[in-house]
Amino acid sequence: MTGTSNWIRRAVAAVVCLAVAGLSYTWATAIMDSLYDFRAPLTATVAHSATSPKPAPPSTALARRVVMVLVDGLRVDTAADTAVMPFLAQLRAKGASATVHSHTPSYSVPSWTVLLTGAWPDRHGAPVMNPTDPQTSPAWPVDNIFAAAKDAGRRTAVVGSDWFTPLVPSSALTTAHFVHEETDAADQESTDATVAMLRADAADFVLLHLNEVDHAGHHAGGGTSPAWRTAATKVDARLAQVAAALDFTRDTMLVVSDHGHLDQGGHGGPEEIVVTEPLVLVGAGVRPGAAPDVQQVDIAPTLAVLTGARVLQAAQGEAALAMLTLDDAARTALGTAQVAQQDLLLARYRGDLTRSTQPVAIGTAPAPAPAPAGDGQLSKRSPTQYGQDAETEIRAATLGQERSSRAANLILLALIAIPGLVLWVFRHRRTALWAFAGATAYLVVWQAYWKVTGKTYSLSSVMSAGEIVNATATGTALGLAAALAVMWRGRRPTRTDAPWAVWCVGVAVATLLALPIAFYAWQWGPTVTWTVPDALPMYLAFSALVQLLVAAVLVLLVSAAATLRARATRA
Repeated sequence: MTGTSNWIRRAVAAVVCLAVAGLSYTWATAIMDSLYDFRAPLTATVAHSATSPKPAPPSTALARRVVMVLVDGLRVDTAADTAVMPFLAQLRAKGASATVHSHTPSYSVPSWTVLLTGAWPDRHGAPVMNPTDPQTSPAWPVDNIFAAAKDAGRRTAVVGSDWFTPLVPSSALTTAHFVHEETDAADQESTDATVAMLRADAADFVLLHLNEVDHAGHHAGGGTSPAWRTAATKVDARLAQVAAALDFTRDTMLVVSDHGHLDQGGHGGPEEIVVTEPLVLVGAGVRPGAAPDVQQVDIAPTLAVLTGARVLQAAQGEAALAMLTLDDAARTALGTAQVAQQDLLLARYRGDLTRSTQPVAIGTAPAPAPAPAGDGQLSKRSPTQYGQDAETEIRAATLGQERSSRAANLILLALIAIPGLVLWVFRHRRTALWAFAGATAYLVVWQAYWKVTGKTYSLSSVMSAGEIVNATATGTALGLAAALAVMWRGRRPTRTDAPWAVWCVGVAVATLLALPIAFYAWQWGPTVTWTVPDALPMYLAFSALVQLLVAAVLVLLVSAAATLRARATRA
């Protein structure tokens, strides 16, 4: 091969590397930017809600006062540890308890919104990621427990992190007390403010948010560290202080968390310890004992029953009736109200997806109100379960249409790329085979590095943009070194052939990394649009793009070094 053709080939390869690096950077940042910018499409919901009369509450309040204590980041196992949280164990023994299951992204702001609206992240209209500036968060655009309780004549209050300031509409609150720090002193200040409100009879429904446990998970060793356990024990003492201001024959206390934490700290992904949370309910209107698991969207509807508020209009969950002493008449009234609410919810959802300003009639209505069973459970599938099934079908149908369209585009790209790849393999069979052997070694080494460093394939491992890029770059460099070692061991290229061998390894690695990217693009599109993608394919695509960026730059640099070395040898 002539020197001119060699330089042409190297120039083309360099341009391709730069193009791949640029495209990977642009796409990876676009995915994350679209996730931060995502807001559920709520055109019909907001427009119709503004002109529709609010429904009447289906039943009277079960409690005089209701206090919800939101312990940020508290894990299920920590809450169950009687040595760490002995008072919570006493509350559990007196009241009802269950395990809560949540969805991703398992961050605080989207999870708080689920807990207090009853709507999942792709339907509640709030950010699905913690904003870089929490004070820029929009107010909840959908019905929420504060607005419903206040409309029912209850005095409402929020006490805790000032992240709640922009989220809760001011019109829905009677009073509030916010703190800025995530410290022991701030949690005690919030607790003291809550106790003062209760003793002064200033509120009927209070949300108390305690933040120190979550802070320990992020900054003091993770979800099993001594600092974590100490923070949880302090929370336990504060629960006792709040309980002392309540009369459990007339008042109710609900203790729950928004998400869990990995052992090493972190949340946001779908790990079981992250998306399961403890729930303890004690006091008036509570049926004692262990209850079946509930969904995170069930918390707000449960609070609505306790406070005597309406069925929340955006709720996708239902009251945890197994934990409540609701009589048959009230259950029937609640079931009827849920049927109407689910019917309207589905109509609005269809309107939202068609960008209509009015609800779109659905083909089938939810099932009729279920009859109550003697054990506190519903005797058949509830209206909200039918509603969730119908929503799932609507979402699946919309995704199916989009995937069919995207499949055609991906097939066209494959028809362009695959013949070139096949031609390369046949023309340089031995080199190509060793390149793919090296790419396999790349995957093994990269995943071993990820495992050894305690990271997971999810947003739970994304502590910051800089941290995840540095970790991915390190893993990519180690993996690429392993891939090149395999190539050199098997192919034994000369110094003149070394740049070509490096390019071939880069092509093989890029081919494997393109697979999760292509799968994600087919399933969900290039960026986040009208619904939240499944956590694993989105993260794998994002990670592969960052790896491609680093690999392209490294291949360019290593091949350039190999070229200079070859020229020096000839000289």
